[in-house]
Amino acid sequence: HISGDDRKKISDKELLFVGGTNLLNLANIRAQWKIRPTDIKYYAKRCVLLGVGSSSYNKKASDETKFILKNVLSDTYMHSVRDEYTKELLNGIGFENVTNTCCPTTWNLTPDKIKWTCKGSMAVTTITDYSEDIINDGKMLRNLLANYNSVHIWIQSIRDITYLKKLLSGDEYDNLFLISPSLEAYRHFLDLNQYNLDYIGTRLHAGIFAMQRNIR
Repeated sequence: HISGDDRKKISDKELLFVGGTNLLNLANIRAQWKIRPTDIKYYAKRCVLLGVGSSSYNKKASDETKFILKNVLSDTYMHSVRDEYTKELLNGIGFENVTNTCCPTTWNLTPDKIKWTCKGSMAVTTITDYSEDIINDGKMLRNLLANYNSVHIWIQSIRDITYLKKLLSGDEYDNLFLISPSLEAYRHFLDLNQYNLDYIGTRLHAGIFAMQRNIR
């Protein structure tokens, strides 16, 4: 939440730019953008979105979320959102001044970014502990193990390990190589193997990060 000092800082600004990949689920207890009813007047329809998305893609905006957004977002300046779902969500609330620019993390991905066009002998993968799909995630991992000489998995959340053990038998699990749950460990692995490596996984930004580092 914004503090008293924050309120003073933003009150005299002409515009307030708002970034955040999963920001627009405001009514959830885990909401990333925490806005109390007493905060709304300090934002005062001066917020402009920059590549923002929603954290929930199977629900309509709650009445609370609609009320907050109508009172904090600019009615006149163009808002940039990361996907068509978020654009339609805001259109449904009454904002027509919205354009889908995709996520800012993809803006430097030009067609010549991925120079390696043939299948690599190694795969790096990810799974998502908070969005389980036992059947299809299991199929993905077994297909990777069958089609690549080695399969490496980056543990983005420590809970991914618990989920991983649900998906594979002991022997299958033992055939995976785990990458430590830090961005530095993931970056080092990608850079070391970029010309012989494919990314196939369920973590969106792990995939984008791989593409930024020339991984197919």
